[in-house]
Amino acid sequence: MKTFKYTLFISFIVACLILISKFNFDILTIIIVLVGCFLASLFPYIDYLVLAFYIHPDNQSAYTIKSLFLRREFLKLITFIDESNLTEFRPTINSAHFQVILIVLGFYFLTTSPLLFGFSFLLSLMFNLVYRLHISIPFYAHWFWLFKNPVGLRFVRVWVYVNLGLALLYIALV
Repeated sequence: MKTFKYTLFISFIVACLILISKFNFDILTIIIVLVGCFLASLFPYIDYLVLAFYIHPDNQSAYTIKSLFLRREFLKLITFIDESNLTEFRPTINSAHFQVILIVLGFYFLTTSPLLFGFSFLLSLMFNLVYRLHISIPFYAHWFWLFKNPVGLRFVRVWVYVNLGLALLYIALV
């Protein structure tokens, strides 16, 4: 639950930065940005639901995830996902490869006029995934599952700093 609280706080900070950079404080804009950022803090948990229900349904962790979700115990589900090290899964959203997709989408959003909801969602998700990678540094191997050879800790730290820098650049250029 600690990770979720921090990602929710990060989403709130990102929403404030987006609103400040837009200089638009009407109620509809505030609601759109807050909803986009809040949904981005919940989005990485969808990865584990898909893995539990469709990809690895026979795994012991998958049984726990499915039972908590079907009983609608969402806070316990978030706590279980945050506190357990689910390295047996190869997540898609919680991976460095998905971060590359977000970076490309960020460049696309900068060259077009994006929807405020989409841009808020993208930036909040970028910051949240950087935080999630940072806190899982001792167990970062499942973030780089597409690479044939394991990456070093120095590469992971550079990766985190580059992603953080690009996310800050996106906020500055909006």
